[in-house]
Amino acid sequence: MTNPKKLREMADNLQKHIDDKLAPRETNTPRRARMAASVRADGVNLQNAQRAMRALADAIDQNRLPIQLAGSWTKTKICEMMRYKMELGGGSYYVQTSEYSDTSPAASALQQLADAKGGGAELVAQGERDRKRSEVLRMKIPGFFPTPTPVADQMVREAGLDPKNPLVRILEPSAGRGDLADAIAKEIGPGGIDCCEVNHTLREMLSETYAVFSEGDFLNMEPMAIYDAVLMNPPFERRQDADHIAHAYRFLSPGGVLVALCSPMLLQGSEKKCQAFREWFEDLGGEILAESVDGFENTQARATMVRIAKPVEEEGKTWEEAKPGDLLISGDRLERKGIRIKREANELADRVSGKVWMDGPKRWAVVIPA
Repeated sequence: MTNPKKLREMADNLQKHIDDKLAPRETNTPRRARMAASVRADGVNLQNAQRAMRALADAIDQNRLPIQLAGSWTKTKICEMMRYKMELGGGSYYVQTSEYSDTSPAASALQQLADAKGGGAELVAQGERDRKRSEVLRMKIPGFFPTPTPVADQMVREAGLDPKNPLVRILEPSAGRGDLADAIAKEIGPGGIDCCEVNHTLREMLSETYAVFSEGDFLNMEPMAIYDAVLMNPPFERRQDADHIAHAYRFLSPGGVLVALCSPMLLQGSEKKCQAFREWFEDLGGEILAESVDGFENTQARATMVRIAKPVEEEGKTWEEAKPGDLLISGDRLERKGIRIKREANELADRVSGKVWMDGPKRWAVVIPA
């Protein structure tokens, strides 16, 4: 076949098959993951053939067909020449590469012609990322429950991120395999996102796309109040979410916002840690955005979505100048004044009819109630 019109029709007819093969599939078992990868590889190869058909049609129309490509073309012949190699991966499965199987002169000429219109390497790379993502889910990593895409998208909306601000900085302190970071990147791009992850395998996955701290344990990181927003899905076991959220708050710059998932019991439980967190959360004016969210893979777990906004600090304000709702003194300033224990902080609060809240161990601030 050398008719440009017929070649384009043949390319168009492949679209339905390409869409079907590239559609998401279940990958929650090794067998399903292998089957999904195989079908996806077929879809990528069909998309390669489709590009080649359209490139051939354009070259014929423009009278610039390479001499190696003279003659008639069939769908089978084009598909064979545009097929990517498969190589044995780290286990008993094959992974698709971005190298072509056929290296004959005619095939190389066709591949070069097709790749000039955009290659299929991006799809191969995405397929490899998807394979790794499904693989780590089957590892049963303790505390690892990826944020469902609809939930992650809602958290991004609730954070009110400004995609037009090129300097916006976002922290994801329990980043897992990057589900929440991916949702943030859709809004602002990956450049302003910093991630932390304690698991080595997940940290390696994250580092392919995002800036990742070398310190894996977030609770060991020294707070830096430089972030416009913190979005997080921390571990829930043993009420770790309370520690992670309280620590993450200290990374917000004044005016920043924290949106987090936590265990519903953290805001309902009667144990001392739950009560202390609830008091801290309420004193900061925390909001419950959704009492119960679900959709987590391979579990029936539910979570509560919360938001805390950090007050905008007004520099140089004295006690006498304070107005209702003002954050009067930060923890650092109180420490510089020698106020390091709750009793002394409470004495200052009593003088101004204020309320004391904790910003980390032995770090206090005073707020004038509205």
